[in-house]
Amino acid sequence: MPNEPGRRIGEGPLTVRQMTVLEGLADGLRHAEISREYGLHLSIVREEARRITFKLKCDTSAQAVGVYATVEAYRKAAKLLRAQGIIRQPLGETEEHTNHVVEGLAAMLEQRAEKLLPK
Repeated sequence: MPNEPGRRIGEGPLTVRQMTVLEGLADGLRHAEISREYGLHLSIVREEARRITFKLKCDTSAQAVGVYATVEAYRKAAKLLRAQGIIRQPLGETEEHTNHVVEGLAAMLEQRAEKLLPK
């Protein structure tokens, strides 16, 4: 992936390959297993894991997996709130207020997810 002018390697959102490595780590795979599973050289997997921890401002891969799990939980909760928590009809004052609160909560969860792990 070419670098954008003015951007260092450890800045910006995770690349597709970094997300693949992070998902593998979150699934409990070791570096060598991720290497075999996705056809990446072991040194690439190790370097991507290092870059992931740097980008997510973590000290270890385990912490990065924790960030990933938190983000996934936020996104899932926001989706569930939107799918099940919004009252459809009839819309009286109370239902409109409930919808507003639910939508605000879903938006807050998505914002937190995006702040932790930008797309």
